[in-house]
Amino acid sequence: MFNLNELILMNVLPPVLLRLRDPNTKSPYHIFVFGMTGSGKTNSVKHIISSKRIKRSLLILDWAGEYGDINLLSLTPSDLSMESLEPTQIVDAFSAAYQLTRPQEAFMLRCLGSSCRISELIDRISHAPLRSASEAELREALLRRLEPLQSLMLFEGGQDLAALLEGKVRLDLSSLPFEARRLAVNIILRLIYNRVTSCGSHGLILVLEEAENVIPPRRFEDPPQGGEVIINELRKWGVSVIAIAQLPSQVSMFSFRNCEYIILHRVQLTALEADWLGLTPNDVIKLAKLPTGQALLIHRGLKRWIKIAPFKASSSRIEGNRLLTYHKFSSSKTDEVGQVSVRAPKSDDDRLSIIEGKLELLHEKLDEVTGHFKLFGELIHLLPYLEASKKGDYIVIGSKRYLSPEEEQVVIRLLSTAGIVDSALINGRRYWVVKPKHSGAC
Repeated sequence: MFNLNELILMNVLPPVLLRLRDPNTKSPYHIFVFGMTGSGKTNSVKHIISSKRIKRSLLILDWAGEYGDINLLSLTPSDLSMESLEPTQIVDAFSAAYQLTRPQEAFMLRCLGSSCRISELIDRISHAPLRSASEAELREALLRRLEPLQSLMLFEGGQDLAALLEGKVRLDLSSLPFEARRLAVNIILRLIYNRVTSCGSHGLILVLEEAENVIPPRRFEDPPQGGEVIINELRKWGVSVIAIAQLPSQVSMFSFRNCEYIILHRVQLTALEADWLGLTPNDVIKLAKLPTGQALLIHRGLKRWIKIAPFKASSSRIEGNRLLTYHKFSSSKTDEVGQVSVRAPKSDDDRLSIIEGKLELLHEKLDEVTGHFKLFGELIHLLPYLEASKKGDYIVIGSKRYLSPEEEQVVIRLLSTAGIVDSALINGRRYWVVKPKHSGAC
């Protein structure tokens, strides 16, 4: 049967659909979104994650504060703790953010000893015993880069990560310096990995802006960095990742070629990037000229040109001193006393909402019909052992032999769809009396 769970309408005419999870195996899908600044990448992601059919938990790593218009719990890295990380994971996160050398990594690992806060790590580095002049240089180089972190209070809070992975949360990184953002994202990714591999993810959706800071490009012969390994592994643990970057060449080719969907907004691709994506020269030319909000959706080699409706944060807004409300399925706009003030034509977003509503109704009807078929299937083998007669407005169903409690429940479930059911046991035989709903029963 056609399954509408986590099915998202990306284009109205012709209809183009996207899923975040396999309908049969429930395996999560990864999505990559590429495009120039201002081409509509963030709008596309908002369109996906705000769908009414997405019931899973959500965590947005909001790099530039672009998701503040979504109704989510908003936190910062200062609210979290990184105490669950192993020392090697902490060093790996710092190395990914600051491109540390091998000697710097070894020196930091020696100073860590056990997992701790960033402020404690900086203090340990500044007071670490030195074994040589080269270690003194290592320490000074590390402190120059790490000391600015002390005033940021990163990961000094006590917020439980489990709460983040079970709700809908926006982690705001926009107030942090660039390298601190990179560090925060790499630490959070490792915290998530530890949590889901030990306790499960409950179907988390992770939105990863500026993905090049976690899964940078690499040559074929080079091993993947920690962030790339984690992104690939998260899928095994039920996590869907929506990764966003400007260019395919900014991230590891091996990651986006292993995802289920690629969304390309306006972007100027090189011949090599086009080859990676399986695009023709005409596709490349069209992509470079795409209007904002339009995109090319690639799914398992199939290409679809789509137009994504602008995301609307709320159906209400303040204009002057009056609250204006746009009715979802109406073309009029009314003020708070109910007077029509402006005629507003139906937008693509309104039409999209109508189509989504009709799809949901269809889904409910299909579920209802499926339930009836299942009941009839259970009842078929009992029909030879039942007899029916009509007494006025009532229908009497009797059993010809003893029925088990489970068999009786099957009969009751089916008869209850026709009307009010009463039953009695007479001479060892079960009888049911049904008064049809149309007969005036209350």
